[in-house]
Amino acid sequence: MKKSALVILAILSIVQFSYANKAGETPAAKNTESATETVVNGTVVDATSNEALSGVLIQFENTNAYSDLSGNFEVKGLKPGVYNVKAKYISYEEAVMEKVEVKMGLDNKLQIKLLSGK
Repeated sequence: MKKSALVILAILSIVQFSYANKAGETPAAKNTESATETVVNGTVVDATSNEALSGVLIQFENTNAYSDLSGNFEVKGLKPGVYNVKAKYISYEEAVMEKVEVKMGLDNKLQIKLLSGK
């Protein structure tokens, strides 16, 4: 439970913006390939210093991504739904975010703050 309490400090914020074109369709509605998949992007930072963390493994169940030098990441090919997300990095506590909702046609953003001291 101590680990769970520390993980709660991992801040999760999903910002969702709707995109609409002149016809009122979402961009995904035009492309049959992307009509069933969406993207989640975001940043990973140190919870204390707010410094970007590069090389963090972000896991959306069976889909993985790594953060770049600026702490940014992008997870492609996700189907809309609810996911359990993990963020892992050497010498940091693993962050676990449950029930992260990913929606179609929206800008799914995630901000993760990791605690050092594993």
